[in-house]
Amino acid sequence: MLTNIKLGNFKSWRELDIDLAPITLLYGTNSSGKTSILQALLLLKQTMFGADRGLSINFGGNDNELANLGNFGEVVFDHNYSLDLSIEVGWNFSKVMPYLWGPTNSLPRPGNTDDMKFTIEWGYLGEIVVVNEIEYSIDFGTTNRYSFVTSKDRDKYQLIFTKGAESKSRHRVDLEGFYPNYNSLYAELPETDWLASLNRQLSSIFQYTSYIGPIRQSAQRAYFWNEAPSLSLEASGRNMIEALIYSKRNLSITTTSTLLDEVSFWLTNLELAQKFEVKAIDANERFYEIRVIPYRGKIESSIVDVGYGISQILPIVVALYYMPAHSIFIIEQPELHLHPSAQAHLADLFLEVAEKRDLQLIIESHSEHLLRRFQRRIAEPENTFATPENIKAYFCKAGEEGSTIQPVEVDEYGQIRNWPDNFFGDLGGDLDAMMDAGLERRRQELGVGG
Repeated sequence: MLTNIKLGNFKSWRELDIDLAPITLLYGTNSSGKTSILQALLLLKQTMFGADRGLSINFGGNDNELANLGNFGEVVFDHNYSLDLSIEVGWNFSKVMPYLWGPTNSLPRPGNTDDMKFTIEWGYLGEIVVVNEIEYSIDFGTTNRYSFVTSKDRDKYQLIFTKGAESKSRHRVDLEGFYPNYNSLYAELPETDWLASLNRQLSSIFQYTSYIGPIRQSAQRAYFWNEAPSLSLEASGRNMIEALIYSKRNLSITTTSTLLDEVSFWLTNLELAQKFEVKAIDANERFYEIRVIPYRGKIESSIVDVGYGISQILPIVVALYYMPAHSIFIIEQPELHLHPSAQAHLADLFLEVAEKRDLQLIIESHSEHLLRRFQRRIAEPENTFATPENIKAYFCKAGEEGSTIQPVEVDEYGQIRNWPDNFFGDLGGDLDAMMDAGLERRRQELGVGG
């Protein structure tokens, strides 16, 4: 699980530094920088796992990329090519794939409270984007810190150890022909058992980070079974239907239930469907259709012929139970096309998978109903997982000097202590204005002066 993200000169953010929780909610006005936070994580992932591993940064542009960010000038703050662009992510070293920590490492094995950070900074040099600096740093308690840094001139590597107030002892290794990109760094360095462990941890985090975009693929009348479900998630959620067919063909997804069981349960719990079924429509069982009876309906129909909300939430529900436990999900506007009650029930779905499947959810939303349900669950004593520590919310706001962010302070009673201005629009102002207008209309009807 990621514990924090820090941005420097990234799009509308001159600077950003926020903590992340098992469930992190990003609210705010349009063009306030919410999506940019998500895009920073997607940029790291597509740079790590893109087809061209030689790129020092992959801004995207192909259909299979997670984010299309254009170029350096469009990403850097204020389109200022003289600024450096940076992303930092943090996580708990010991809680991410502990088996990746090999027995031959020369440095101490970290404890249970260690804080791991990865920072990368890019700059624009001539006509190309270059990596100015890459750093891994890890705290062993309050006094000890190890850092692995590539220096800014891009031809040196430094191992820096700091212990309390003592001076730094440094080990410098000269690299010949070092090309400044993340992927080649670890192949070139000698004696990199420790670095290899760190690199594997970072890679594992982003390998199991999935993104679901705001517009999911529309439903189809028939789906083709290609005999193998995908092990990755497309942003549109298109390939999640293959996972449903996989479950239908009696291939178990979990040890306790099938994926289809979980999806059917939650579509009912979301008050979207009282019956959900995947059916083969040919003798060879190569083509399938999805049949639905709406929540308060009686007639079974193709998913194409029922409300659009089911097809838009379906990929999210499938993905949350199909993708591996301990994964990270970046989700934009999961509430789209859902009625208010279903939006509220989404909070219960997210709490369920965050607790029982150890998923981390980073969600951009505009839904008041979603937040209100989280507040309610925090206030209810029986919901021990629903705490202000496990559910963090932020409000983003655009400004002349760039975006700003405000933590939404929710206490243990579910009350918000610091409602941001116009958090969900000016509802109170609209109600007051409606009452004043209604009184004025009534006065005019009665011929009474103001």
